[in-house]
Amino acid sequence: MRRLSAGGIAMMLVSALTIAASFPGWAVAAEPRPATGHVRILYAVPADREFRSDYRQAVEHAAADLRRWLRRELGGWTFRLYRATPEDCRLGEPAGHYARYSWSRVVAGVQHCAPVSSHSMSTVWVIYADVLHECDAPERLGAATTGLTILPRQDLEGLIGNAIVGDCGDRWDLPVTRWIGGLGHELGHALGLPHPPGCEENAPSCDHDALMWAGYAAYPNTYLRDEEKEYLLESPFIGFEGMAAPFTDDPIQPGVTPVRAVHFTELRVRVDALRAAAGLARFDWTDPVLRAGATPVRLAHLLELREALGAAYAAAGRAAPRWTDPAPTGGATPIRAAHLTELRAAVVGLE
Repeated sequence: MRRLSAGGIAMMLVSALTIAASFPGWAVAAEPRPATGHVRILYAVPADREFRSDYRQAVEHAAADLRRWLRRELGGWTFRLYRATPEDCRLGEPAGHYARYSWSRVVAGVQHCAPVSSHSMSTVWVIYADVLHECDAPERLGAATTGLTILPRQDLEGLIGNAIVGDCGDRWDLPVTRWIGGLGHELGHALGLPHPPGCEENAPSCDHDALMWAGYAAYPNTYLRDEEKEYLLESPFIGFEGMAAPFTDDPIQPGVTPVRAVHFTELRVRVDALRAAAGLARFDWTDPVLRAGATPVRLAHLLELREALGAAYAAAGRAAPRWTDPAPTGGATPIRAAHLTELRAAVVGLE
């Protein structure tokens, strides 16, 4: 949790008002409108560590889940992702280099990948850095400023369900949802939200269970305060996307949830809607009607969804999603939960 001084809160509120003042035509929820800014996620890995698909997929799932939660909180409004899948960024130094002055060194290290900065009028940056911060060293991670948050390796480990060892050796064994809530809390700061009034002073009036205080630990059973909702509805990074119907079997559990025809049918409907919104024709699906118990789910159905959705991303001027098993082969590559989860995240990312 980020703890700001009174001066820090004042500076954040000034920044928030500056952003809002730059878009004076936007009234609070007066008319549905798209977001003009976006949230862009980088996955930054030091030179002596490997990129991990489980980290990448977990971040993708967390962002998609948080988008859905915010959509419910704001009645159809949520943040827009630059792309559904985090962008890989190879840092130039080994992990030890980033253990001290972690914030400024990570920011400097990602510049060759993307123009990361705070206070951008078009982009809010989220960096997941596979970095451990030295105990009590300056410039820790797991914090935010307006327009930028950087989250450390502990958050990546938490998102894949592992126990966490903190910077100073303390151990936490917490549910994955806590780490999604942590993303929501820090992204809230990056979008311009301060802590609730009185919380930093331990006042009895502190709204303890709100997302922007301790409620992130109980995510998704937390909430935004009314004034936070009003502020976000004026933000250029929040747009109206409607209340999409939930997916069947959400989330799909690897090794537990069987792959079903309905999973593909739901994706086809929403992909065709995205294609229509982008001015594209409905896709010519193999086996147009997938009947439960009668039509076997085939690899061709998965590949068609990727193709159809990729065209919608291209038409929208968005970077194409990245897929697990990008070149699967029939008979050799089984359809897995990860394939459907990332398709769902990519659909939600464009909705």
